[in-house]
Amino acid sequence: MSRKRSRLIDQFDQHLQRNEATGCLEWMRSCDKDGYGYIWVGPKLRRVHQVAYERAHGPIPQGQWVLHRCDNPKCGNPSHLFLGDNKSNVADKVAKGRHAYGERNGRANLTEEDIRQIRFDYARGERQVDLAKRFGVHQTHISLIVTRKEWAHVA
Repeated sequence: MSRKRSRLIDQFDQHLQRNEATGCLEWMRSCDKDGYGYIWVGPKLRRVHQVAYERAHGPIPQGQWVLHRCDNPKCGNPSHLFLGDNKSNVADKVAKGRHAYGERNGRANLTEEDIRQIRFDYARGERQVDLAKRFGVHQTHISLIVTRKEWAHVA
């Protein structure tokens, strides 16, 4: 192992601190806007959990992501990390209630109350194109709402 690599590993370990309550090894240095720790590895900025995974298990296979069992983006504890693809990452997020859907999605143009009103008015016979004009969205979006292919979580 090169000296430079050895210094990186020493530096890496020095900046992880155990959270006794969770067992997480939390990165105590720089974090990005999403809370993920990061470190420079040569010329490349890397996320701490990816470096921790690679140190413990070897290279990350192409198309795979390093996911957290603990949902702590600062965590670099290899026993809290596992591999998955994008689909499993999204499924994990949804299962744990961290997925931004409905009003929590920053791009949403409608509220849950709008969705209830659209479904109510559609059931009373109002046309989708008229609902679309009234709510400022495309008719296709109204169709997805009334068929519950979108906003399915709204009763």
